[in-house]
Amino acid sequence: MIIGHKNQLSLLLKAKDNLSHALIFSGESALGKKQVALKLIKEMAQKDLSYPDLISIEPEKGVIPIERIREIQKGLSFKAPFQAVLVDDAEKMNSFSQNCFLKTLEEPKGNVFFFLITSFPEMLLPTVKSRCHQVKFYPLSALEMEKGFEKEKSNPHFKEIIALSEGRPGIAFQFFQDNNLFLEKQKAKKRAEELFKKDLPERFGFAKRFFEEEEKLFPFLEEMSSFLRQELLGNLNDLSLIKKIKEVEDLKIMLRLFNINQRLAFENLLLKI
Repeated sequence: MIIGHKNQLSLLLKAKDNLSHALIFSGESALGKKQVALKLIKEMAQKDLSYPDLISIEPEKGVIPIERIREIQKGLSFKAPFQAVLVDDAEKMNSFSQNCFLKTLEEPKGNVFFFLITSFPEMLLPTVKSRCHQVKFYPLSALEMEKGFEKEKSNPHFKEIIALSEGRPGIAFQFFQDNNLFLEKQKAKKRAEELFKKDLPERFGFAKRFFEEEEKLFPFLEEMSSFLRQELLGNLNDLSLIKKIKEVEDLKIMLRLFNINQRLAFENLLLKI
């Protein structure tokens, strides 16, 4: 089920016979980028596809290894009337994988189309991006979300779930399916909000407890970023909030790219915000 993104889908379907052989669908996680790609692939092929006409790749233990890209290359055929390669979380291809993938983009076999799904397009090599047409996806409005989840209006937390999902249908779907997940999200958001109210010694005490309890940093950074964005909506001229959001987002990218000392990086962030 696709919720929202009518403009993107409409434009893509109108141009389906003249599309670039390689597309990047970029935007925040859980927006429905992959669902739009699969819908487009079905319309282009004029039928449902399965392997080997549709080759779908996802990260394995947080990375897409070069061996997986080589498997793709072997699976492509000059003779196939239509083939699609869908790479989910494409930013998790390391530099070796991306360079290997680049050769496939430069010398496509037959009638093959590539779809790269990513929340972090800046992590793709410039040479890869230069050979793809990028389609951007954005969070949906509250009205679009409410219309999309009309059947869930009887849920007593309907409005709260729509608000906490921040325009991301995939997140809302999870919350409607799992109330405990929704309650955990509420707690995490409150925790992030309270962190910004603490003075520096209290923040460092928080960081100490956080890592002693072996909590995962990336999801908490997402909560921090979410809270800051909500604050920014109430004061669009507050440049300090924009700076704080950038600091948090930069650390998220650093965690994706490098094996850094997470506690040290987090404490450094707390000094800046």
